[in-house]
Amino acid sequence: MSSDRVYDIAVVGAGPAGLSAAINAAIRRKDVLVLAKSDMSYSLSKAPKVDNYLGMMDISGPDMYKAFVAHARKFDININIESVTNILPGDASFDLLTDKGYYRSRSLVLAIGVPQKADIDGEAHLLGKGVSYCATCDGPLYKGKDVAVIGYTPQAEEEVEYLCEIARTVYYLPQYKIDSDRAEQLTAKSAALSMLAGKPLAIEGEGHVSGLMYGRKGKEELTVGVDGVFVLRPAVPVETLLPGLETEDGAIVVARDMSTSVRGAFAAGDCTGAPLQIAKAVGEGQIAALSAVKYLSTLES
Repeated sequence: MSSDRVYDIAVVGAGPAGLSAAINAAIRRKDVLVLAKSDMSYSLSKAPKVDNYLGMMDISGPDMYKAFVAHARKFDININIESVTNILPGDASFDLLTDKGYYRSRSLVLAIGVPQKADIDGEAHLLGKGVSYCATCDGPLYKGKDVAVIGYTPQAEEEVEYLCEIARTVYYLPQYKIDSDRAEQLTAKSAALSMLAGKPLAIEGEGHVSGLMYGRKGKEELTVGVDGVFVLRPAVPVETLLPGLETEDGAIVVARDMSTSVRGAFAAGDCTGAPLQIAKAVGEGQIAALSAVKYLSTLES
């Protein structure tokens, strides 16, 4: 979705930190946009029981998250299920590109969980030169060509099916457990799809992607020649998401007010480092939102 609307605060992520930031921004009467790849916090979805959050003893992670979402909806906060692929900072605003559209906001709160890294050899070097994090965005560039997809969650399968409608050949290398029946279902849908097995070892190419090397431990390394490689993780690597964002030991560097190295951008939750706890995430989300509100006041003065 795209429009001329300029939000006061864009929150990327809808876990405890992101929803805390959105609620506190809404209380301060700011126009808030929440963007998230999923409508469920990954970490909470895996927690059978949470015992250390004040006032909510012996509660499951999914039930806790439902309570957080219900609280947000009391303030008319909606979670837009869209994957943010790039954020471009301007003089006094941010342009956010997603797999569904484009948005603009005057400030930003990153609550993206544990940041992903561009950890495949050649990935960072060839970003924008055949490496992409969004099939919906860049798929049409590969009409009639050969591509590879490295999927880290089952959600990647939808984008694989989309690419099969465009590309000549789609090599799919899933990095999660996929049973044989599901693999057969996918290949039965399109003659363009070829399933691979193993770990991605390197994305090859000089000025542009030319191939994907993969293999299993102790077995022969294999390479498929492709024009593009789509790396579909739960989140875009933080170093490519927002230019100029300082990180240390895999976490976003923040000050006490949760401000980052990019003016107008704040961060909260697991993405700022240990401890990876819900209470810490909620508190940081509140601080980030109030700091963003304070920052907005400097733009208006």
